[in-house]
Amino acid sequence: MAGRRRFSLGVIILAAGRSSRMGRPKMLLPWGRTTVLGHLLALWSRLGAHQVAVVCASADAAIDTELNRLRFSNKNRITNPDPGQGMFSSVQCAARWRGWNPGLTHWAIVLGDQPHLQRATLATLLDAAAQHPPPPNIPGKSASRPGAGARAIRCCCQRPLLKSSPGARMKLSRNSCARWPPTWSWWS
Repeated sequence: MAGRRRFSLGVIILAAGRSSRMGRPKMLLPWGRTTVLGHLLALWSRLGAHQVAVVCASADAAIDTELNRLRFSNKNRITNPDPGQGMFSSVQCAARWRGWNPGLTHWAIVLGDQPHLQRATLATLLDAAAQHPPPPNIPGKSASRPGAGARAIRCCCQRPLLKSSPGARMKLSRNSCARWPPTWSWWS
């Protein structure tokens, strides 16, 4: 992944869903020699993520057991107290979380329903993101908080959240995640 200038990736793996249509948690389904969750953790580690965090439901013993089996650190687990509010509530929890390394410049929001995406495909997305440096920090309303302000979260999503023009990137301010509806802006 040559040509990167100040590129530091944080990964948010969304694992708080109930997978009600599947009948059992998607993240715990077998994938190769591990589970979908184990595969995703290993994949993003190999892709060079500087920090990986997993958003889990507060009372999900099965996911917690799997994370323990995978020796995934407790310090990178984010609790969603009310995942019944939908997937975006997990994104909001991740945006509010104070455990992010301060040097991160980009985030990838990772869903568990597409573990078949190839490493090369994701590496290409990361290379493209690395070619576009993040905007400067803009002081926000809660500038006393570490990492506060409108530092952009660039999403290298595994599937598009919204259809837009080719090459468009989503910008979501950290502060906008604390209120509904969020503030979205698009640029190409």
